[in-house]
Amino acid sequence: MIPRFLDTAYTLMFSMTHTYASARVLHLSIFLSSILVVASFIKDRINLFSGIVFCFLGLYLTPEILESSTMGYVDSGTAGFLILTFVSAAHFIDNQKISNWIPIVIFSAFSVASKYTSLGFVGAIYIVLFIYLIVKFYKLKINIINYLIKNKKDILKFGLISLISFI
Repeated sequence: MIPRFLDTAYTLMFSMTHTYASARVLHLSIFLSSILVVASFIKDRINLFSGIVFCFLGLYLTPEILESSTMGYVDSGTAGFLILTFVSAAHFIDNQKISNWIPIVIFSAFSVASKYTSLGFVGAIYIVLFIYLIVKFYKLKINIINYLIKNKKDILKFGLISLISFI
């Protein structure tokens, strides 16, 4: 099965409007929203000036990505989803709540469903988060098995969301 998440959205928008402009706007909005989410994340963690500088640098130092996002290629949408996955993982490391796994799973599923080449980056993020959690449990001297048994409802919810997202 070929990943066709954004291709399906592209076809759907073309069939509704009979022009490629709406599909190009979809890809551009995915890319611009990922830039704005990262700028907001930097603004919250550092300051407003750093967020504004990142926004301008993200838009003006990468004109090829901005141009390809207006052509409707799947690569720019996949890159946007990967950026959102990375920011969601950083947010999880900051807050360490089990509910912060949901955006990580959703954005990584969107990126893998768009293009298989993103699987390496998503795998690397999951490996880093897994190692982080093992080190955190080891430092806190928490038995992982007891933690999993105590939070089985949240873990089942996470597993169900993961399964639905990847299907």
